[in-house]
Amino acid sequence: MFIDLALRAFGRFKGGPAKASVMASGMMGSISGSSTANAVTTGTFTIPLMKK
Repeated sequence: MFIDLALRAFGRFKGGPAKASVMASGMMGSISGSSTANAVTTGTFTIPLMKK
């Protein structure tokens, strides 16, 4: 949900997937509070997205 929301906000801009991953990571981090859990959770989706 966080990644879809972030892509809708930043997907059309240059560097959109990278900006969306930062926004999604921030939203997820505000809920989990753990930097390790945040990196594992959002990284599995955003790293392949940025490679495209």
